[in-house]
Amino acid sequence: MGYDPIMQMILIACIIAGSIALLYCVFYWLLIRKTKYLPTRLDDIGWKKADYWWIIIGAFGFVIQSIQSGTAINQSTINMEESIGRLTSQNLNMAAARLSDPPICIPPSANTHATAVSKELASACEEYRKIRPDEPTKTQVDLKIARYFTDERKGIIRYKNPLIKERFDNLIQEHARHVIQSDSIEKARSNFRHFEKIFDIIKYVASILLGAAIALRLAKVTGEIRLKTDSTRDQPPQT
Repeated sequence: MGYDPIMQMILIACIIAGSIALLYCVFYWLLIRKTKYLPTRLDDIGWKKADYWWIIIGAFGFVIQSIQSGTAINQSTINMEESIGRLTSQNLNMAAARLSDPPICIPPSANTHATAVSKELASACEEYRKIRPDEPTKTQVDLKIARYFTDERKGIIRYKNPLIKERFDNLIQEHARHVIQSDSIEKARSNFRHFEKIFDIIKYVASILLGAAIALRLAKVTGEIRLKTDSTRDQPPQT
């Protein structure tokens, strides 16, 4: 559920406190207080046997609470995957930025041999400036890069220059890592969504069971005190 963590803790505390109060009243009415509808109550042996139920209920609550702790593990997995995802996004942005760095975007040279190389560099510079991120160190993939990789031309290198080819290959590799990590994040989130409602139910059931165990224990103490008090009253006065 989409509650704030502090509100969740307050809600669980209220459920436990409410369960203790309500169930103590129920146990008191059923097991301690004599009425015309319930004329009997537990004796000393009966209260000893109640210890079994107290232990069983408390154990169930503890086990269920332990299962519910899987929520924290799943959330930690999501946080870790998202952290890696931010790193892969940043690496992809930086790889795209390197394709239009000064070694590629340089003024054309005057000599003939250099002119052919410079023309290729100028062409690459013009193309890759279009996908240069505004903030290369940002941890979210720049929209221009995302659009570029939805184009049919993605993954095609049309330049012979070794520097361009090396940096373009690096861009492709970083994009592949980003895609793989995005899938891992979505898988972790999907697993969490699948079990989130179950974990929520378990959390509240565990709270009620723990409240019931405490209420039964309080009722047991009250009942044993009542037995001793009544037995003292029933004894004849000593002369």
